[in-house]
Amino acid sequence: SDVCSSDLKMQQIGKETNDRLASVAIGPFGSRDEQLFNRELQRLISINGIAEAKYELKTQISYSASGTLAVQGSSSVLKRASMTVSFQLVDLASNNVQLQGSVTGNATTGSVSSMYGIDKSEQHARERLVIMLAQRTLQRLQLHFLSQKEQG
Repeated sequence: SDVCSSDLKMQQIGKETNDRLASVAIGPFGSRDEQLFNRELQRLISINGIAEAKYELKTQISYSASGTLAVQGSSSVLKRASMTVSFQLVDLASNNVQLQGSVTGNATTGSVSSMYGIDKSEQHARERLVIMLAQRTLQRLQLHFLSQKEQG
């Protein structure tokens, strides 16, 4: 099977990898983005149950929305939004960092001219980005545990 496939099915990944995933504890988060990310990643990880914590995932989320582009001939406003999740997977037994990296997602938020509409559109874009990045982070964890298994 192709490990690079973005659609890694839980069955393909195998029980050992799932057990390792299930033993990843996700740290507490402050911001709304982090809470949403935390919930979504926890949901994805615990689909096959939760095991005693052997790892801790520490994450940091940064978000930026860049300059506004007015679309000619209309009252629409577009913004370019970017979100990055940096993560570290720590082995709790040794306190060693097993994996670190980051995943980034971009979105364009478009809106009607009302400020309320712009706020709403940006909120939805952030939520979509958080969910997408939770999935990408899960894939990175799956690949990490898969490659560990192959190394023995």
